[in-house]
Amino acid sequence: MRRYLLRKTLLFIPILLAIITLTFFLVRLAPGGPFDRDKNVPEEVQRSLEKYYHLDEPLIKQYFRYLYGVIHFDFGPSFRKPSYTIREWILMRLPISIELGVYSLIFALFVGCLCGIVSAFYQNTWVDTFLTHFAVLGICIPAFVIGPVLVFIFALNWEILPVAGWDFPQQKILPSISLGFVYSAYITRIMRSGIIEVMKKDYIRTAISKGASGKRVLLIHALKGALQPLVTFLGPATAGLLTGSFVVETIFQIPGLGREFVEATFNRDYTMIIGIVFVYALLILIFNLIVDIIQGYLDPRISYE
Repeated sequence: MRRYLLRKTLLFIPILLAIITLTFFLVRLAPGGPFDRDKNVPEEVQRSLEKYYHLDEPLIKQYFRYLYGVIHFDFGPSFRKPSYTIREWILMRLPISIELGVYSLIFALFVGCLCGIVSAFYQNTWVDTFLTHFAVLGICIPAFVIGPVLVFIFALNWEILPVAGWDFPQQKILPSISLGFVYSAYITRIMRSGIIEVMKKDYIRTAISKGASGKRVLLIHALKGALQPLVTFLGPATAGLLTGSFVVETIFQIPGLGREFVEATFNRDYTMIIGIVFVYALLILIFNLIVDIIQGYLDPRISYE
């Protein structure tokens, strides 16, 4: 396990380097610059700003300068919000995005696992058909559609939940549902398929032949085997909940890192964009590593050698 963790951790370095390199040059190829939206800026002032932020240097020199800063965990200053460094902005905004992702994941796991277990237990009945259609519907509807619909129903029509903000518990309900709804549908299908497949195994038939009840066989014997495909899905799903928060945070005006990324894109804030992409990439790699470890616990046949 130690050698495996060391290999995976060392593999982070070339992956993150490639992500930083691609992001750095791609954002520079996009039309416009960080100061183009400022109207009536004297040419002398713009030249001074470009010199201050080293934008007047050759692109390759800017790249190595930035790379040197990243090695020292310094992502530089923000072009549009110079009151804080990029690292300080990330430390302020990232906990909010993680909190939103955790609430959405809890909602998705609770609804998805419950619906998947019920659907598998009542296989080929009207309950199974209803929940299967619910899962298909949830997969087809993206978060940027679910969010406005929830706002229209619960905030504008019924006036029982606030439209935006992140200060009070009731403000966190609609964003969490909007972000977690799609993943709850995926989890429903994965749990249903996993349980149905496990129920065909020999050890399940043995438990049934010994007189174990259907609910006991399902919850005690079959559930652990059905969790393995779910755990495999949770790695990219957790990463998707974080990166998918871009849209949800913008819709509900949540001051998280996703909304910061959207604003940085419109403002051509190069350092902010690259810093946020780096953080999200690192989180995705960490989540995938955690999933690999959990899989080894659930399935002893998996070897880390």
